[in-house]
Amino acid sequence: MRYLLIVVFFAISFTASATTYYVSSSGDDNANGLSESSAWKTIEKINSVFSTMSPGDKILFRCGDTFYGSLRITASGRSGNPITISSYGSGEKPVITGFSNVSYWINEGNGIYSSAVSCSSAPNFITINDRWYAMGRYPDNTYLKYESYSTNTSITDNELPASPDWDGAEAVIRKNDWILDRCIINNHSGNTISYTSKGTTINATNNYGYFIQNDIRTLTTFGEWFYNGTRLYVYFGSKSPVNYTVRVPSVNNLIYNSSYDYIDINNIHFRGAIESSINMERYVDYSSVRNCVFNFSGEHAIRLHNVRYSTFDGNDINHSVSAGIWQDSSEETSLTNNTVTNSGMLLGASLLS
Repeated sequence: MRYLLIVVFFAISFTASATTYYVSSSGDDNANGLSESSAWKTIEKINSVFSTMSPGDKILFRCGDTFYGSLRITASGRSGNPITISSYGSGEKPVITGFSNVSYWINEGNGIYSSAVSCSSAPNFITINDRWYAMGRYPDNTYLKYESYSTNTSITDNELPASPDWDGAEAVIRKNDWILDRCIINNHSGNTISYTSKGTTINATNNYGYFIQNDIRTLTTFGEWFYNGTRLYVYFGSKSPVNYTVRVPSVNNLIYNSSYDYIDINNIHFRGAIESSINMERYVDYSSVRNCVFNFSGEHAIRLHNVRYSTFDGNDINHSVSAGIWQDSSEETSLTNNTVTNSGMLLGASLLS
C-alpha cells in the first residue's frame, strides 16, 4: 500500500507541476510565456528553453499565426505525461514554416531574374503562387537517350554533342524502370558523361534515358530555376517577378528529434522544408504525430529512423518530394488514417530513387 501511495503521489506531482507555454506572432520573447497575454513570439525562444521542459509541459501555438524556423526537441516526457506541441485559440491550424519569401529581383537578361537567398542546404523545389516547380532541365519535357554505360560511373550518348560542356551540372539518369538517379557530372568529354551518383549504387541500363539539370543554361521555361548556393535564378520570360509570390524552402527540418521520448505533436500545419517537416531518429520512443497538415513538406513529410512504439494518425500530407512518410528500422509503430497526395511528382527533385 505504501508503495502504491508513493507512485500515486509522484504521478500527481508530475501533473500538478506541468506548465503550459503560449506562442503568438504578436508575442514577446522577453515575456514569461505563461499566458496568452504574455506569450512568446519565436521558435528560437522555444529552442533556448526546451531542454528545461518537464514531463506534462505543453507548448501551444496560436491558431491563425505563422512561425518560421526549426524546432529542436531536447527534452523527454514520461508515460502518461508527454511533452505536447499543439495549438490554442480558434481558426486555422498554426503554421510552422521553413519558407523564405523571395524579393529584390535583379534582371539577368534573357528572361532570367535572380535574388540572394540563404538556405540551410540546396533546395529541391520552389513555389510560385503556391504551385511547386522543379529546377530547370534540358530537354524540358523529354529524355535524351544513352546507348551504353560503364558501371555506375559513366554513360555514353552517341548523339550528345561536346558543346555545351555540362561539367558541374547534374545528369538525372533513368537506370531502369523504377530508378531515377541524380548524378553530379564530373567530366563531359565528347559524347560521354562521367558522374558521381548522389542516390543509388545501381548501375545504369543500356538504351534508357536521362536529362540535364542544376545549371543556369537549362532555364528556358516559366518557373524553371537554379540555385548556386547564394543566389536563386528563375526564368520568368516576358513576365515580371514582382507579380508573383515566390517562396523557397530554406530550413532542413521543421521539427527535429534525436533520442527524446514521449513527445506528442498535434494540430499543427507544416509548410516548406528541404529534408523533412518532422525528422525523428536514433530511438525516439512512445511519441505521436496526430491531426497535422503537411504541405510542400520536403523530401519526406515525416521521416522515421529507429522510432519505436509510436503513433502517426490522421495526418494530411501533400506535395512531398519523395515520400509522405518514410520509415526505416522502426518497431511497433502505428501508421493509421493518414492521407498522402502528390508525392514524388517532381522529376529530378528527389535524392532517392
